[in-house]
Amino acid sequence: MNEKMKKTLLILGIIACLIFQYIGIFLGAEDLRIIGGICITIAALGPLCINKLYRMSRKKEFPKAVRQEEIEFHDERNALIRSRAKARTSDISRWLISAMRRWAKCWFKRTVSAASASASTSSSVWSRR
Repeated sequence: MNEKMKKTLLILGIIACLIFQYIGIFLGAEDLRIIGGICITIAALGPLCINKLYRMSRKKEFPKAVRQEEIEFHDERNALIRSRAKARTSDISRWLISAMRRWAKCWFKRTVSAASASASTSSSVWSRR
């Protein structure tokens, strides 16, 4: 596919995303919330089209810089650094999710036990009368 065709499709994609966003906002507020949510989700792809257009224009203006970035991106040392950073981020995310789950479990047990304790004291008060 040639460059002009790609740009045309990306611009049409941006226009379609704006239309979907408009539909999602105004239909989502009324009866059709599911359609509104789907339209807004599709509209979230708009920034990808904008980014691709930007990268295409940058490649045309600065071909040497783009080529150097591609070489650096595929360099073995940089790939190793990125993979270690992803592993570290994954570990941190996993620990945070585990901590949030345990906190929610403790909170839920405490609220349920407090609710059952208050229910049992109120039922004993009513049974005495």
